[in-house]
Amino acid sequence: LRLDQFLAKRVKWKSRNEIRAFVEDGQVTVNGEQRKLATRVRAHDQVAIAIPQPEDAFDPASIPLHVIHDDGKLMVLNKQPGIVVHPTGIHQLDNLLSALHARYRRPDDPEHDRVPHVCHRIDMHTSGVFLVAFDEKVKRNVSLQFERREPRKEYVAIVHGVPSPREGAIDAPIRFTDHGDPRLEVHEEGLPSLTEYRVEEAFGDVASVVHF
Repeated sequence: LRLDQFLAKRVKWKSRNEIRAFVEDGQVTVNGEQRKLATRVRAHDQVAIAIPQPEDAFDPASIPLHVIHDDGKLMVLNKQPGIVVHPTGIHQLDNLLSALHARYRRPDDPEHDRVPHVCHRIDMHTSGVFLVAFDEKVKRNVSLQFERREPRKEYVAIVHGVPSPREGAIDAPIRFTDHGDPRLEVHEEGLPSLTEYRVEEAFGDVASVVHF
């Protein structure tokens, strides 16, 4: 693909005119060198774009962090709903990782500089316990536990309708879609996924409180 076409597919929150301006102003590099719009991007090329932040840009430090535990190496947060974990799409600043960097990074003061590492994933609209490591060894240890599916995750949600049966398990492989915005879908080539559920309370046939 041409460089401008490549960027248009990946920087969807910016218009084509804005992307064109970034390239023409030298804010886009391919393998560390400034390139023209018509440059062809090839496999293994590294494309970087420096997007200037306006003076009224969102301040990630304004995101509240509800800390449950912090021993210096491992922090346990109660993540609030509506917050994404990583910078993505239009959420380049209003995300949990940016909020952590704004609070704890002190590159000019190495003695007090703390580098946050998120240990697992949690959906944007989900609230609950979230683990952040400030130590590489702890991060590897905790992440490995999640990869091995050792932690048991429990969720409570209000859902539309009443599942039938009212208690059971959903065993279906899931994967990220390979087209458009990445979303999870049930697919035979996906990874194993087992969800046990139980309806705690139902409100007629409109909604129910479900424990996963």
